[in-house]
This record gives sequence, C-alpha cells and structure tokens, in this order.
Amino acid sequence: MKRNKFWLAGMLAAAVTFGAADASAERIKIQWWHAMSGGLGEGVDEIVRRFNESQDKYEVVATWKGRYRHLLTQTIAAIRAGEQPHFFQNNETGVITLMLSGAIVPAEDMLAKHGVTLNKSDYLSPVTGTYTDPNGKLLGMPFNSSTPILYVNKDLFDAAGLTEMPKTYQDMEAQIRQLQASGAEVPRGGKPCGYGFYAGMWGDLENPMAQQKQFYASKNNGLDGLSARLVYDKPDGWAIMHMKRIKRWLDEGLAEFGAESQTDWSSGALKNFKAGNCLFHIRSTASHATMEDNPFNWTAAHLPYEAGTTPVNTTIGGAALYVLKGFSDEEYAGVVEFFKSLTSVEIQKYWHKKTGYVPITKQAYNELKAEGYYEEFPTKELAVIQLLRGGDNPHPAARVPRLGNFENVRIALEGELRKVWANEQTVEQAFANAVRRGDEILRRFEKQNSRQAEELYPMLVE
Repeated sequence: MKRNKFWLAGMLAAAVTFGAADASAERIKIQWWHAMSGGLGEGVDEIVRRFNESQDKYEVVATWKGRYRHLLTQTIAAIRAGEQPHFFQNNETGVITLMLSGAIVPAEDMLAKHGVTLNKSDYLSPVTGTYTDPNGKLLGMPFNSSTPILYVNKDLFDAAGLTEMPKTYQDMEAQIRQLQASGAEVPRGGKPCGYGFYAGMWGDLENPMAQQKQFYASKNNGLDGLSARLVYDKPDGWAIMHMKRIKRWLDEGLAEFGAESQTDWSSGALKNFKAGNCLFHIRSTASHATMEDNPFNWTAAHLPYEAGTTPVNTTIGGAALYVLKGFSDEEYAGVVEFFKSLTSVEIQKYWHKKTGYVPITKQAYNELKAEGYYEEFPTKELAVIQLLRGGDNPHPAARVPRLGNFENVRIALEGELRKVWANEQTVEQAFANAVRRGDEILRRFEKQNSRQAEELYPMLVE
C-alpha cells in the first residue's frame, strides 16, 4: 500500500491495511465512533438498532468517544495504531482539516463506487454546502445539523403583558425592560433575568453575522483560499457594535451569565433559563429535548436580527460522518447501506422529532410539513426556515467559515471577550487581539498545509 503523503498520514507513521472481514462471522461489523451523549446518544442507538434489524449482513457498532475534540484526538491515535473505526463524527469546524488530511474517503466517491448517485439538491443547501470541497464533491455524510434559535419563557412573556415574539435585538431589549418593570416574580426572587447569555460565539456572533451578511474572514469566509484573514474587527462593523450591545446589557442587568466562574457560563446560562429566571436564551435547535422538562411554559422564535435589515440564512452547527481509509470494499458496502438508511425519510423524521436537529433532506421536511407536524410543534420548524432563507444559493457571508484550526480561532476570541466582560479591556481591544491571535493560527495552518492544498486543491493556494 502506498505511503500516504499528506499531513495526517505523516503524523500517523506508516499506512495500515486492513484485511477483509472474517468470513466465518455472521455479520460484517462496521465501527462508528460518535460524540452524541444523553438523549442524543439514545437517538443514535435507536438509528443503529433499526438498521441492524433491517438486514442480516452488516452490524453497525456505535461507540461514544466523548466530545468532538476528544473524539478527533482518539481517532488520530487509533489510525496511528491501525485501529481506526470505519467512520467517525466530526463537527463543522474541522472540514478543511479533514479535506487536506488524505485520511478520508470522500462520501460522494464511496457512494458512487457502490452504485449510489448522490443528488445534492435533495438536501438542505446549507447542510451539504458546509461539507462540500472546492470541486463540489461531498466529503462527509451530513448527520446532525442545527442552527441557533431564541428560546422564550412564555410564562414570563405573558406576565410582562407581551404579545408578539421579538424579531430584532431592539425588540428583545424593549421586552426585557418591560418584563423587569412589570413586577413579575421569578423562582429565585428579585429582578427577572432578561437574557441568559452563555458567552459562546456560535450563537451570539458567528450566526448573527451570517444573517446580517457580514463576513467573518476574507476569501469568502475562507472557502476561497488558505490565505484568508479574519475581518470581524472592522471599527465600523456590525460585530463590534453587537458585542458592545451585549456588554451594555450585562452592565445594565438586562443580561447575565448565570454563573460566577467563566468555565460555567454556558451551563450556568442554560440552568438559569431552565430554572425559570430568564425571559430569553439563545441556543441550538437541538436543545429542544433539553427544554422538554422546563418547569414553565416555553416557546421559541427565530434568531434575532438588527432592526432595519432583512436577514438571510443562518449557518449550521453539528457534524458529518467521515469515512476513513484502510478497509475492504465489502466493508465500505456496509457503510454505504447504513448511510442510505441514515438519510432515509423515515430516519430523518425520527431524528428530527427526537432531537430537534433539522431533517437534512427536503423530502423529510416536506412530508413532516404535509403531515401537520409543525402545526403541533411550530418551534421545530424555526431552524429549517432560517436555513432555507438563502434557497439553494446562500449568501457568501452566510456559510460556515472554512478556517484551519477554527475551534482555536474561536477560543481565542472568546478568551479575549472574557476580559471585556471582566472590564479589563474594550470590545475594540478584544477584537484586535483576537484577530492577531487568530491570524497567527491561520498562518501556521497555511504553512503546514499549503503543499497538500496545492496538489489537491490548487485554487486554494495563491
């Protein structure tokens, strides 16, 4: 077997070949490593159970390996040891890393080899667009796809005398002020919390920027080249203005973290909202299952936007399933059969109802709509509507940034903003520092991967 020349394979030392499955085995085992726990993990187990019971040739074995970052680390170690799974789950921030790794079998190639023609127009465009390479080839099979929406405490909403769901950030602020002036009581006592702020950039900056048609990075958010640079720090840009608004809300008591420790802000904001103390909370549509046991009536609305503007589509979070090299055609045939099951209308409808993740195919969505599902559960449709605002051609700024080591770029920004919330620097200083740190991360990735990109995707290298 030819030694792989790309970075991940180099990291993993020699390439490893796998023999065909044991002919004496009753079924060919297909290993899937994933990051879904709790109720999401139960959904994965049910999907696997249905597939395994539907035929007697293959057995998919799903194994939880921790969160995305930990899962990727374990997968790299497993490839080095020759013990990799057939496919694994990786989130939307890792597309370019896997695209240039040389370690994966593009999903579209594998499907085609086994007689399956993939029609990407059958899927929600922001979903497939996120995992498609510069040549238009689907790299990973989309699985769990989400986007942020606004969760609303309906009891507090009604107690404040409010009647229309907020559409803009200006509406949110006015309604928070009306609630806090109404004398409405909350379980903890004292003034109600307006906005439970979790201090995460996916829901409070990246997606709001997308629907405001604001670029996060140059080169069409990095999709057009490794030399992309971060651009969200423009002095007159919407991003700085919006973070200043959030800081003002925190200072005026209109928003709060729900926890003193920075490491607990995300969980603290959610707990504060779920306890019934907050009017609003922005989180993934996949948090629907988490909201089911709220001790109050709740609903949801679209992600807010800036007054006087017309929003375009938001972007997806979540992950795709990437197939790894080193297995037999017979095993890959099993992966193909599972992917066909996974994207079937039946499974997509089940997954959507169970978790709140969007159905990734248009047919599944249309059938749910025709069956009246969204009349009974209207908040489940919000994310789909947001994602479809751009039709089959989303605005260039409204695509997931394709940046090397994007999670570290995001962490740098969140770290600098913590100093803003602690009154240690201004929003402008935080953004300038975060862009400097983020661009250093991007340049290191560019240097490490330019040779691979030039050979695989020369259009990405200047």
